[in-house]
Amino acid sequence: MSKYFTSVYKNYLDKIESNKDIETNCNALNDKIALLDTAFNNYVKNIENSSWTEKCKDQVLQSYIPTIRNSSTVLKNGVLNNLSTVVKLIKTDLYEMLVELKEKDEEYCEYQEKLNLEEMNSSDSSYSKGKLEAMDKLLTSLVKNVDSKIIEIKSYNSIDTSVSGDYSYYSDIDLSLTADELIKLYKDTHIDDSDDSILGKLKAQVEENKIKKLFSSSNLKTGSGNSEEDLSTMTIEYGSQSSGLENGNCVDLSLLGCDWKVVNTALSVSEYATDAYNRGIRQNSNAERYGDLCLAFSYVHASNLYNGSTGDNAESAYNWNHAGEFTDYFNDNKQETLNVIYDQISEGKPVVMQVNGNKAGTSRHFVTVVGIKSDVTSAENLTEDDLLILDSWDCNLERMDTETSRFMTTGSQTNKSYSGYYLRLLK
Repeated sequence: MSKYFTSVYKNYLDKIESNKDIETNCNALNDKIALLDTAFNNYVKNIENSSWTEKCKDQVLQSYIPTIRNSSTVLKNGVLNNLSTVVKLIKTDLYEMLVELKEKDEEYCEYQEKLNLEEMNSSDSSYSKGKLEAMDKLLTSLVKNVDSKIIEIKSYNSIDTSVSGDYSYYSDIDLSLTADELIKLYKDTHIDDSDDSILGKLKAQVEENKIKKLFSSSNLKTGSGNSEEDLSTMTIEYGSQSSGLENGNCVDLSLLGCDWKVVNTALSVSEYATDAYNRGIRQNSNAERYGDLCLAFSYVHASNLYNGSTGDNAESAYNWNHAGEFTDYFNDNKQETLNVIYDQISEGKPVVMQVNGNKAGTSRHFVTVVGIKSDVTSAENLTEDDLLILDSWDCNLERMDTETSRFMTTGSQTNKSYSGYYLRLLK
């Protein structure tokens, strides 16, 4: 019997103990990556120093080799930095914390059982209850520390692709292009408008997202016209900088007896909810395996919506594949937290939000905010009742203004190490 050392923590501990060679395997992989890097560098030197005069030599050196080097660097950084760090965190910090949690929990349960079986006088009873309360507080603290460590470890799940600007497909684009040239590139990279299939629309939106990200990360130079005029025209046409919910980043949706402004995504919010449900990207597709992974499923939902990916399944959540795409936001002030949600939705970004996991609000759950009621005109007027969420449990779109709705909770309410409201925001 155990109270704090639940099956989730037991599963982690069992996996660590059954993979005793993980550090050795990691070191072996590091060696292989180093050999691969050396071999590739030698390969490049041989081509550069060769007397080869074929025309494609320049194309290999200027196009293919940089692309391969980019991918190689991403892989090397992912293995040498992320993987090595994770292995150390697992083998030392997490393992020791799980062992301590297990031992303290066994001690706690044995002591509690002893109290239940023995009759004690009033003074002994008072002392024993005090000791039990102290043990309870210690275990609560240990659980918080283990949870924090697990979140830290899982944040390394996504390999950092920043070396290629997140989109290696566009790694060879000249960032000195003028705004007009970038706009033309934007239009040229879209799928033919005649392709009305869901896949066609999805591909078009993926291309759009890539170019928008390229726009925002580039030091744009103007074309022949006035700088401010050119950039403002581009903003109006594509709605990338418009304020509020009335822009290209949000679209209208009538659902659940209400009109909403929802994030404008590759698949519509309602289409994605149906598709994700059918593909089992929800906790209740296998509650025994995924029952504790509400945050991980919310990561998948928010990331898929924003980036237009359709290659994920429930195991993507089990492996925390998209955790590295998000950053923490904590705030004790509810309205300031809602202001952030409003701003994120207005930018077309779904928001992962902590809500209640039970009726009392003493346990936490995570969902994805995908829209806001259409009659909300400013962040200051937004309440939690105005939010439309995609629930990680069953992949249902839900209102937050009914008697049975989810509601926002704080760390204090759910006995976590932080005090306030908690969001995970797309980077």
